[in-house]
Amino acid sequence: MEVELLTDYKNILTFTHNDVDGVLGGFIIKYLFDNNLEDSSWDMNVKTYCCSYGKTFNLAWFKQKTEEFIEEYQENIVVYLIDYAIQPNNEMIKFYNWCKEKDVEFHWIDHHITAIENLKHFNIPGLQHSAHSGCLNTWNHLTDEEPPEIVKMISDFDIWNKGSKFSWENELFPIVYFINSLGLDLNNNENDLVKQLKLLFDNKETLGHCIDIGKFISRYVSSIHNQNLKKIYKIKWNDYDCLVLNTILPGATQFEKHPDYNDVDLCITWSFDGKYYYYGVYTTKSNIDVGYLCQQHFNGGGHKGCGGGQLKELILHEKI
Repeated sequence: MEVELLTDYKNILTFTHNDVDGVLGGFIIKYLFDNNLEDSSWDMNVKTYCCSYGKTFNLAWFKQKTEEFIEEYQENIVVYLIDYAIQPNNEMIKFYNWCKEKDVEFHWIDHHITAIENLKHFNIPGLQHSAHSGCLNTWNHLTDEEPPEIVKMISDFDIWNKGSKFSWENELFPIVYFINSLGLDLNNNENDLVKQLKLLFDNKETLGHCIDIGKFISRYVSSIHNQNLKKIYKIKWNDYDCLVLNTILPGATQFEKHPDYNDVDLCITWSFDGKYYYYGVYTTKSNIDVGYLCQQHFNGGGHKGCGGGQLKELILHEKI
């Protein structure tokens, strides 16, 4: 896909979830609209913030960052919220209405079912579709072109599509680990993250090379998962049998080799940054809605099978 320099452009502020799906969604905005990415002699007209769930990223924070952007760029302001919904949901509506009052164009692009169900009656502009990931929804919302392979791959990974045409072992995990190794900064067009993602969009041969690098990272991550197996402990929480692991690594795969993996209700990761506890929650049970649980107990949200959130306390104590 050939991207043209936009001589009559808008100034775009993007808020994305700080995972690989959100980062790729944020990059799609840059790829399609950032003049500086296409021609370094032009000023950058796209700015991106990567956000996690929790009290830090509240309505006041989103308003502040948007006010700063409006002050800097003055006019033709567009805000994209990708793979993310401000919590609680009434704050999301307040932000949408506040943007309208500021004469700021607003688009919400998401696939998290809890947020979509809670907000569907408000008809917020954008694309909310739970069958695809945030980055694929972003692409489909903005262009009729066929999405690049990397977008399809990250979408399958993020929605945990076990029927994907891509190999989980040899393609999906390696490419996700490769992109994660590049960081979150989408505002420096000269850094490795932006340069590598642009190559992945423009050059099909780049994908295989990046996957090969990611395979080495994948081996290392697998070794950490194996080491962490002995650190997993079992608790009873809110009448749920849970496997719990203190780790900064996300994902349910690190529990899969545990002998009780298929028997427990939930698998939960947690980590602490000195101020907040960050949680990842997963289930294999069809009768449990993890997104709802994370919304109710972890100040977060997610999908039916996985989600996360952020709290100031550790709530996982009742060992069994």
